[in-house]
Amino acid sequence: MNLLNFFFATVIYVSALAAVLSTPPALADLSIYVLGDDFTGGNFDSVLADIANLNKKGARINGLSFIRPKASTDRFGTLMREISQVNDGSFISLN
Repeated sequence: MNLLNFFFATVIYVSALAAVLSTPPALADLSIYVLGDDFTGGNFDSVLADIANLNKKGARINGLSFIRPKASTDRFGTLMREISQVNDGSFISLN
């Protein structure tokens, strides 16, 4: 993933990476909650692969998506639904 895509995916990456990387290895029951309304990054597969590589400790990643009424897509919701499912979390979408 190039640096520009990394910054576009800031909402997901900053939350997930900061929580996973700063957690002591002995802490087994970590839950990460990601809230957002938009994802402007490119490829979902690269985001999923990066999070899978970083989440070796098995933290639960949960998502809460706020759908904007005038939004043309729900890319954030789509991505967070997949991230939550793969990482034993829960996903809620609100509009």
